[in-house]
Amino acid sequence: MPDLQVLQIDQETDEGLYTHTNVPSVVAVTGGQVRVGKGARDLRMQGLIPNKNLFAETKNHMGTSRTFPAGERGLQTPRDVAACILQFLHQVAGAESSLPVARSVVTVPASFQTPQRDDTVRAALNAGLHLSDGELLDEPVAAFLDYLMTHGQDLVPQLSQPRSLVVFDFGGGTCDIAVFRLCISEGHLDVAPLAVSRYHRLGGADIDLAIVHEVLIPQLAAQNQLGPFELTFTQKKQLLEPALLSSAEGLKIKLNKALQRQRAFGKSVAELSVTLPGTVNVKIGERTVTLRDPSLNTNDLERVLQPLLDPDALYPFENEYRSIQSIFQPLDDALERANLEPSEVDFCLLVGGASQLQGVQDALAEYFRPERLLIPDEEFMQTAIARGAAWHALARALGEPGLIRQVSNETISLRTDRGLLEIVPRSAPLPFPTNALYAEVTDKLVLPQSVAAGDALEMRIELMAGGDRVLTSRKWKVQGPAAQGTPLTLLVSLNLNGVLDLDLQVQGRETERLQVTLENPTTHTVNPAEERQVIEQLEEELRSGTVDRSKQVSHLDRLSRLYGELGQYEKALDLMKRSLKLHGRPSSAKLNMMGIFCRHLGDDESMEKWYRQSAAASQDNTALFNLALALRDRKKHQQAYDTMQDALARGRDVEDLALGLQLAQLTGRTEERAALAVELAQSLQAPAVQGLTDWQLSWALFGARQLPDANIEQAVLAEQRRRNSTPSTLAPGILPQMKD
Repeated sequence: MPDLQVLQIDQETDEGLYTHTNVPSVVAVTGGQVRVGKGARDLRMQGLIPNKNLFAETKNHMGTSRTFPAGERGLQTPRDVAACILQFLHQVAGAESSLPVARSVVTVPASFQTPQRDDTVRAALNAGLHLSDGELLDEPVAAFLDYLMTHGQDLVPQLSQPRSLVVFDFGGGTCDIAVFRLCISEGHLDVAPLAVSRYHRLGGADIDLAIVHEVLIPQLAAQNQLGPFELTFTQKKQLLEPALLSSAEGLKIKLNKALQRQRAFGKSVAELSVTLPGTVNVKIGERTVTLRDPSLNTNDLERVLQPLLDPDALYPFENEYRSIQSIFQPLDDALERANLEPSEVDFCLLVGGASQLQGVQDALAEYFRPERLLIPDEEFMQTAIARGAAWHALARALGEPGLIRQVSNETISLRTDRGLLEIVPRSAPLPFPTNALYAEVTDKLVLPQSVAAGDALEMRIELMAGGDRVLTSRKWKVQGPAAQGTPLTLLVSLNLNGVLDLDLQVQGRETERLQVTLENPTTHTVNPAEERQVIEQLEEELRSGTVDRSKQVSHLDRLSRLYGELGQYEKALDLMKRSLKLHGRPSSAKLNMMGIFCRHLGDDESMEKWYRQSAAASQDNTALFNLALALRDRKKHQQAYDTMQDALARGRDVEDLALGLQLAQLTGRTEERAALAVELAQSLQAPAVQGLTDWQLSWALFGARQLPDANIEQAVLAEQRRRNSTPSTLAPGILPQMKD
């Protein structure tokens, strides 16, 4: 077997050269000099500004419209930053030998979509790397390649029958899960991708962020006698977070090694605590705050890891500082679409730095069976992907397509009036077809009906996986005149990156065509959050500086509300404050939203301040209503009642009467409650209920349930049911006809 070595790479730091196989994907510019790797990461503590002269989130922004308008020259897009990192690595590799580099392979998360892959290829080109087809390698495949080459003597004998493999790649920025079916067939090791997890912005860096905000910042606040709301979101995010991240990572690694030593010596894991001697000084305005001897104990680490290791967590969410989700979300996601139970998985290969955490390994051992975990040594887990890329590059340089043969994992078919027409066979070697751009089907399909001139025939084009799962369903309109039985031509291809291209035409009429492109159709689906897409677009427009002042205010308002909907209230509050400052005068709506955010944060003093300022800026009673509601929820019934009286003096809509009715009851005001009940009952008579908004209708139901007349409650419920019943009017279309 050829000797393969991972290069020890020199990385310039303020303390001198740091030499290691790992190069953090961080770029920094200081004193006109560009640094890549550990030296760049260490500069986070020196006040560099993210996305101006410090870039650390490149992978998460690839393939998006994100730009860095304030960035240093040549570092104004994620692609620029990625090219800078790749160029650095390319130069190091080129200097290692006098021989030219014959092949280069770049790895990406298996869950990367076409825009992310295209951005990576362009970044490689800008770095001087010319990637051919097949030289963009999925990271789980690369990790498995290296395991096969280094530990294959134990694995290969077990592959005479199909076996399932999960590659669990938990690195610094992503949690990438890939499920494969392995089998030795005709002298080849066939690897069929069964499923890939959706793109998850979850990694070891999120653990570091959690330690910063949940452990270290509270330590700093206590040491400097700071109140719970004295530090703002901006101060925490832009000043404290960069300064404390290295300490958080160091504490995590140090404590994990201590736990592993205890386990190795057969000792029960007792409560441990580790400390990094020294101080971290951070300047905040005119004041410098100091964190002395930061520490982390096992209780802290367990608390930080708990949401990541919760097998019952159903969905990811974010706060202002990090994404929060369980490692079992991508695992469940991938296994469900691979139609596998955890007990049916034959092997689970752990790679990536974060996979070394003892808590992660223990959780996976419980999820799968412990004997099914493949846990190589620490060096392998850190370097497997790079080594796998090198093995793949060697095979390509020798004229081979790769060391393993990737095959389609399921039959892909087109639904017709007479059943399914197979267009990509199961286990077909990729790319499909092997020796042509497209596989052509010319004698199987025809138009199912005639269509007259001026009319259109609406057809339903449905692609299926495995015979029972719909990949996509599209409508295709064929314009008349056209006769029943007119032949249809179908072209199809499935490339090494799992992208399916389909082109369906009316024979002899090239303009009558339907083109469909599906990314990794049988392994995963694209499901980006709509809110996140809108947020990225708005933030990009603000960063670019191309919007005028009035539009900046509206962008900040919308961003604030979107972050509020995501539960990121500190960030939402910070954005609304910026909007108010830019607005230049009191705004009842903005002040009211600031009160709402403070209510969610539990900052009652600021909440009341903003609500009352909102009320002073307008004769509307919205802020007073919200304040009364918040005081009621805090069990401050008398204060809530007094505030509601001020609100009722300004307006007496359904919601005001319903809350006022309850507060009169809670404070023992019988006569006033009776009067409000009569007024509310009158306001809920038909047809007034039909004119209420959905929000008002919910308050109408709340109020109606406090009234003695049950018919009023039934009338409100009937209106709710009427609004919720919306019949579907989607027409199915006509399937293409298959010839005899």
